[in-house]
Amino acid sequence: MEGFHKKLVRCIAKDMQPIQIVENGGFKDMVHYLDPRVTLPSRTTIANTLIPREFESAKPALFLELQSVNYVSLTADCW
Repeated sequence: MEGFHKKLVRCIAKDMQPIQIVENGGFKDMVHYLDPRVTLPSRTTIANTLIPREFESAKPALFLELQSVNYVSLTADCW
């Protein structure tokens, strides 16, 4: 299940999907169709456990990459 959780978190981050996608009926149906044995984690588990774990895993590579750049541009979308 660890590999699936990692792919799920990366999918959410890469495609900028809301964490709540795991509660959507269509998403649940698709995952169940692909593998009926899979139990989706809750959005709380994703936010409190899976994303922090993936961040800690990716942090060294991110810091290494940021050391090689001269400029960084950030943007925010506030409502």
